[in-house]
Amino acid sequence: MPIWSPIPPPQDRAVPYRIVRVPASGDLKGIVTTPDIVGCNTHYVGHRTIPCEGPDACKACAEGHSWRWHAYVGLLLTTTLEHTILELTAAASDPLRTYYDLHNTVRACRITAKRPSGRLNGRIVLACQATDELRVRLPAPPNIQKILSHLWGIKYDAPEKAILARPPAVQMYVTPGEDDARYKL
Repeated sequence: MPIWSPIPPPQDRAVPYRIVRVPASGDLKGIVTTPDIVGCNTHYVGHRTIPCEGPDACKACAEGHSWRWHAYVGLLLTTTLEHTILELTAAASDPLRTYYDLHNTVRACRITAKRPSGRLNGRIVLACQATDELRVRLPAPPNIQKILSHLWGIKYDAPEKAILARPPAVQMYVTPGEDDARYKL
């Protein structure tokens, strides 16, 4: 007798996530599923992105290849409901980092990304909008570091919590002094 199930067994699945980038034309719309941004320096060598191992141990750096920091987040595409990994440059990820500073997470952030120039390497404009996570049941976030390690063919070492932790946001409250010109008549 067969064992019926609405979902496949977990061991039968390979890496189910694909890396997506903002298309040259049209919009990319989705909801972020990861609680934070994962980023690292990368090189583009041999028609593929590879991680930078640091200036002292990196073969690509020694060969003179420049590096760029890339940000990665889990993204549930709203058009197809495919769970993907979105890759962004440092400049394109600025709105997400600001969103994190405001909300202490990027999970459930609804994004719309586009390239106004219509070119494959054009500047990316990213708009962030809060979503009520209680009304939207998001899937579990992907382990981006583990997935990228698999795709890049490098050993995955689970990072220590201290390495991943962000420094707390600094809030400064300034009390005006008696000599503050704004408060003198």
